[in-house]
Order: sequence, then structure tokens, then C-alpha cells
Amino acid sequence: MKTKDIDRIAIFGGEGSGLIAADAVRAGASNHPELSLEGFLNDLVEPGSEISGIPVLGCFTDWVRLTPDIRLLAAIHKPKTAIERFSYIRSLDVPDERWISVRHPFASIADSARIGDGSYVGPFVSVMPDAVVERHCSLRGGCYVSHDVRLGEFAFVGPNAVLSGRSVVETGAHIGPGAQIREETVIGEYSLVTMGAVVTKDVAPFTVVGGNPARAIGELKPPEPAN
Repeated sequence: MKTKDIDRIAIFGGEGSGLIAADAVRAGASNHPELSLEGFLNDLVEPGSEISGIPVLGCFTDWVRLTPDIRLLAAIHKPKTAIERFSYIRSLDVPDERWISVRHPFASIADSARIGDGSYVGPFVSVMPDAVVERHCSLRGGCYVSHDVRLGEFAFVGPNAVLSGRSVVETGAHIGPGAQIREETVIGEYSLVTMGAVVTKDVAPFTVVGGNPARAIGELKPPEPAN
């Protein structure tokens, strides 16, 4: 958890991923009392309400009303809606310096690994040497990210999934719980690897794969080209 000059955090999201990220902040605060979870930004719940006892500060666009010392985390990962959700986050034009990475105190991260701002690392996650995790990624509890792995922005790695050495997970791709990715395999942007799949070859962008060995079982809709 980043703690230097930082003590207040607000999370884009709520139920599901938001509460999991909130748990990491609270766990970090047990060792670093200066940390404080301020609340959620949520477009579906009225400001002043609570989600599992955590206050809702406003909608997503209300981040501009928060004081500059409050840092932000976007916990909004969800398969099949990734393109729309991440485009929305980008459209908010949050300055780079407002994002914070959240690392559960029970995560193990090698000194030479790099975790991008806005990313969440859950409990019992292992990130090995020279792995690179870009901005706004989510690494759920118990997953294993081996040496020299590359995760693009907004990538999601589910609980207990395994990414073997030098594999690449491109922007917005979603790795389901318990999935296994072979070394030096590329998972294309905004693709979806389903729960428990064993991936032994590259996955094309916007493709759904499942099974052992994994095969294509569906497609996701790419964004419409700009006029």
C-alpha cells in the first residue's frame, strides 16, 4: 500500500469489486493507522447512503468535488462490459496523480515487480520478479503472476488464476478464477478466459475461450470505429 503523504482513499464502485478493494484498504489501515477509507463513488446509489456500512460520497463525476488529498481507485471490473466501463473511467479525465494502487498486506510482491497506479492487489497474491502490472488492473486473492509477465491497463486476474512466465495479458482482458495461462502466451485485448480454463496458445482479441485445453467458445463486440 502506498502510504507516503497519502491517507485518504475513495473508490469508484460499490458492491462486489468495490467492497473487495475496500477490505484491502481497511486491512492496510491495521498496520498504517494514517490510512482512511473515505467512501464510494457510485452512479446507482444515492449520496449519503451506505454500502455495507461504507458511505457513498456521490456519483462518478463527483470526484472533482473531493479535496485534492483524496486519492482514487476504480474497482469496476466485470467481464463482457469492460469496454464500456473502462471508456467511462477514461472519460472522467482524472489526473494521473490522483490514482493510488492498493495492495493487501498479505500480498507478496517482488521488489523488481512494478504495480501501476489505480491497480488493486488482493490477499495472498504473488507477483514475481520483473512482472509489470499496468494501471487500473485487478489481481484477486490467491492469483499467481510469474516472472516477466505483462498485464495491460484494466486487466483482471481472478482468484487463484496462474499466469506463467513471460505471458502477456493485454488491455482489458479478463482471466477467470482458477484459469491457467501457459508461459509466453498472449491473451488479446478485451478477451475473456473463463473459469478454470487451461490456455496453451494465444487468444485473439475480443474472444471468449474455455475448457482444457481452452478453445474459442464466443466473441465479444469490439468498439465501433470512430467517424
